[in-house]
Amino acid sequence: MVNNIQPLGWEHQIQNDVVLNFKVFHQQELISYKSLFMLCTEANLHLGTLSDKAGLGFTMMFGYFDSPFKSIENKSAKKF
Repeated sequence: MVNNIQPLGWEHQIQNDVVLNFKVFHQQELISYKSLFMLCTEANLHLGTLSDKAGLGFTMMFGYFDSPFKSIENKSAKKF
């Protein structure tokens, strides 16, 4: 379609390289009411050669659940 014309600008093309990324995520329980409600804070950080990002937030859980922040080794299994 282009009569095999070599495209111009190849000498300015960005060279291929290794992409390295690192991610850290932290979540902390703030408030918990029995096994029915939980409020947590969270923070995350992404650092790398391709992009850098940071974030803060909250997670709210409603329902009947075991807390993910507490050990359940000695608890008997609850029936739903």
